[in-house]
Amino acid sequence: MHILFSFAFTNFILFLLTSLYIGEKIKKSKAALLLIFLYLSFSIWCFGSAFFYLSETTASAFFWYHISSIGWLLFPAFTLHFFVRLSFSAYNKKLKKKFYFIYVVPVIFFGMEVLFHETLLQKDLIESNSGLGWAMTLATDRPFYYLYVLYIGLYIGLGMVYVRKWGAGMTSLMHKEHGKKMFYMTAVVGIAGFFVDLILPLFSHYLPPFSNILLFLLLVSTIINLKAYDIFEIPGFIAYRTILNTLEDMVLLFDADYKFFSITPSVTTFLGYTLDDLKGKELTYILLNNTYNLENVTLLSEKKYLYDKEVTLVSKNGYKIPTVYSASVAENKEGEFLGYILCVRDISARKIREQALIESTKKYKELIIEQYTMANFDSLTSLPNRRKFFSDLEEKAKNYQADHKDFALLYMDLNGFKAANDTYGHAAGDEILKEAALRLKLAASDTWVARIGGDEFVMFYADYKDLENLIERKEKIRDLFTKAFLVQKQPVTIGIAIGHATFCESKEDINQLLALADQRMYHDKAAGKAMQK
Repeated sequence: MHILFSFAFTNFILFLLTSLYIGEKIKKSKAALLLIFLYLSFSIWCFGSAFFYLSETTASAFFWYHISSIGWLLFPAFTLHFFVRLSFSAYNKKLKKKFYFIYVVPVIFFGMEVLFHETLLQKDLIESNSGLGWAMTLATDRPFYYLYVLYIGLYIGLGMVYVRKWGAGMTSLMHKEHGKKMFYMTAVVGIAGFFVDLILPLFSHYLPPFSNILLFLLLVSTIINLKAYDIFEIPGFIAYRTILNTLEDMVLLFDADYKFFSITPSVTTFLGYTLDDLKGKELTYILLNNTYNLENVTLLSEKKYLYDKEVTLVSKNGYKIPTVYSASVAENKEGEFLGYILCVRDISARKIREQALIESTKKYKELIIEQYTMANFDSLTSLPNRRKFFSDLEEKAKNYQADHKDFALLYMDLNGFKAANDTYGHAAGDEILKEAALRLKLAASDTWVARIGGDEFVMFYADYKDLENLIERKEKIRDLFTKAFLVQKQPVTIGIAIGHATFCESKEDINQLLALADQRMYHDKAAGKAMQK
C-alpha cells in the first residue's frame, strides 16, 4: 500500500475521532466548536491528499487535489479564529461579529478555484522522481500564489500571537505551560509545512506535497494536551476562590433577579449573615431603605461595572453599616450572563473621620465669618464699618477705570445727637444710632450704607443719573428723620445733615470725593442751624 496514502488516511481518521471527542466539550465552551471546524478542515485536507497520492491519471490527481484544497484553504482562518477566541476573556457578540471578516479571504480563494477550475498554487502535475505519486510545479507566475503565501503567513502568524497572549494571560502555571506548547508546536508544523509544500517544489520535484503528513505531530500534541489540561474549563478556579475567601472586603454574588447565590466569609464577619441566611433572598434584604437605586441598576446594565457607590447595609443584629461598593456583570467568554458581583467595603471609620472633619470645618468657617464680621462690620448697627467702606470704595474706583460709569456718595451726620447722648446717656445714644441705621437701611433699599464713625454715615449710589435724582434721594432720607426718636419714652428730634459728591466732579480721586461730600455736609448742617435760629 502507498505509504503516503497510509499516513494521510490515518490522519483523516484520527482527526475525525478527535473532532468527536472535542464535541463533548461544547457544553463547557463554544470555543470547542471552532476547534472542531479546524480539525474537520484538516481531515478534508488529509482525505483529499490520501487519494491524490493513489491517483493513476492526471485528471484524477487534479480532482483530489481540489478536494484537499478545501482543507488547506480554510484551516488558517479557523486557526486564527480559535486562537483569538481563546485570548479574549471578555468575548461577546459585538466582538464576535468583528471576526467574521477573517473568512472573506478563504471564501474568495475557494470561489476562484471553483470558477476557474484550477488550483491557486500549482501550475501542473508531474510524476515525482521518488515514485511516490504526483509532484507539482508551483504557479509562481500568477499573483494568486503570492496572495495565498501572504494569507497563510499572516493568519498563522497572527494566530500564534494570540495563542501566546492567551497563555501569558492565564493565572494558572499549568495553562501558561499549555499556551507555550501550543505556540511552539504551531510554529514548528507551520514552518515545516510551508517549506515542503510552498518552497521545496521550487527547487525539486522529487517528493509530492506532504505537509498534511506533518499534521500528525499537531494532532498528537493536541490529544496529549487535551488530556493533561482542559483548556475549556474556567482557568484558575481554585486560585480565584482562595483569593475571594481571604479578602477583607465583602464579596456578594447575585443572579439576574438580584438574589443571593454566594457570599465570601467576610460577609459573615461584618454582617453576621451566613450563606443559608441569605441564599435566595433579594439584595433588598440587607439594604437600609429596602429599595434599589434604579439609576445605578440601569448604569450597571449598560456599562457592566460601577465604582465607589455608597449604600448603608443592615447587619443581622440590626446595626447600620455605611459601605462603599463596586459592582460588575459577570459573563463567560461568549458574553453570556453569569451573575452580578458586588465588592463591598465597610467605611464606618472613614465616616467618623469625615464627620469630625465636617464639624471641624464648620467651626473653622464660623470662626472665619465671625472674624470677618468683626473686622468689616459695626458691632452696634451691623452696618459695614469704615474699613469695609474704604475697601469697597477703592474697588468701585477701579471698576470706574474699566466702564467709566459715574457714581455718587452721600456723607451724613446726625443733628442733635450729641445733646441727646449727653442728656440721656450713652445707652440711649446707642439706641438712637441703631434706629438711625434702620431708617438709613430703609432709604438704601437699592444700594448700601455704612457707619464710618460716631454718628457719621455714608451711602453709595452706583446708578447715579443726574443731580436732580440725587436731590430726590436726599429728601427721601430727610423725610425719614422727621419722625421723632423715642428715647426713654420721651420724643427726641434727631435731624440729619447730608452732603453729596460724584466721582467725576472729584477728579476721580477718592480722598477728594470724601472731602467734597464732607464739606457739603457741613454746609448743610450750618444751613440747618441757621434756619433753627
